[in-house]
Amino acid sequence: MLTRNNRLVYIEEYWTEKFGKFSSQNYDRTVIDNLQGCVIDGIVYGDTSFTLVSVEDESEIPNNFYLSQNYPNPFNPSTTTSFSLPEYSYVVIKVFDILGREVKKIVSDYFIAGKHSVEFNAGNLSSGIYFYQLITDKTTKTMKMLLQK
Repeated sequence: MLTRNNRLVYIEEYWTEKFGKFSSQNYDRTVIDNLQGCVIDGIVYGDTSFTLVSVEDESEIPNNFYLSQNYPNPFNPSTTTSFSLPEYSYVVIKVFDILGREVKKIVSDYFIAGKHSVEFNAGNLSSGIYFYQLITDKTTKTMKMLLQK
């Protein structure tokens, strides 16, 4: 939730099998949906790299920022990771190779307080150790994962 000009704003991202990845913004009952990416006849258009898997019960707001271990680990080619936010935050989740080079930005968006899960598909990466990092304006957390093809 965000406030703009004394009006409540709700922002969420979601994936639909039929259409693709959307960003939805709700300005005091006026909803604006933006298509961010899709797959048509096997061709990828825009950003389809992250799929929001779940948002758990929002009534249980965590006290701290938390980044969980991805599951499964080792994985091939997809894995899921969860993170918790104690407040509405801009979140970036990046993946780095063993040399510290950024190989993928999984998430770059605003999220409401609560528990969230995202899926990462590493089908185009080679086997090895990778690091994923949660970055907000108040914290940075890093975890290790193993891609095993």
